[in-house]
Amino acid sequence: MGYFTKYGDVADFYPIKHLYKKYVRLIAQFLKVPPKILNRKSTPGLWVGQTTEGELSNQLGFPVTYEALDDMFEHLEKRDSHGTDEKYQKLFTLVQKNIHKSLLSPELEGI
Repeated sequence: MGYFTKYGDVADFYPIKHLYKKYVRLIAQFLKVPPKILNRKSTPGLWVGQTTEGELSNQLGFPVTYEALDDMFEHLEKRDSHGTDEKYQKLFTLVQKNIHKSLLSPELEGI
């Protein structure tokens, strides 16, 4: 859901790509990552005060945190009754609209 440069944030492998942010934070706590880093708000850094959560809230049309997104994604994956809620529908639509960002670049297809 966060910002990245399409085809620009390429790595050889993504060992934690499948994890929700809350699980990455738990791993970071276990590894004793300093709270200053652990609790820092994600930001693309395009302007002062910009946060990824703020941008996602604007796109979705309601206030959202990464913690709330993690919970919403878990409900969507389970296909439980929350999937009919308007907020879940907006999230699902945004994910579908941006699915192209999670696909491999044409140069990496078939590797």
